[in-house]
Amino acid sequence: MVVLNDRIGAARFVTKTNATSLDTFRAPEEGYLGVVVGGKPQFETRVDKIHTLRSVFDVRQLKVLPKVVIIYGYQDDPEYMYDAAIAHHADGIIYAGTGAGSVSVRSAAGIKKSAAGGHRGGASLPYRQRRRTAG
Repeated sequence: MVVLNDRIGAARFVTKTNATSLDTFRAPEEGYLGVVVGGKPQFETRVDKIHTLRSVFDVRQLKVLPKVVIIYGYQDDPEYMYDAAIAHHADGIIYAGTGAGSVSVRSAAGIKKSAAGGHRGGASLPYRQRRRTAG
């Protein structure tokens, strides 16, 4: 659940709609679950989709999950975080960067290095860059 700006949204439906606006989180397709009035939540709808234990995504039969490293981006973030991910045999890297899809110079070098190989016999790590804004 996401509660911002007196709006209540389901986490699965709320999305960031603008990279630079403060009032960016919206539920454009499904709408909000309710509002906050006088500091108290007022729900107007509910989520009927299956989730949690009833989800169709079942990981109970998996023996091992891929080792994925999350590297948080900021100004002048260090390239050595990528070296560490490669050295510790990560199966993938998620770069949680700053606004508007920007990547620092050092992170760009680290991403390039990890995509070029040097991982488990020369394999490259998967990398995808996405911006999650609808607007």
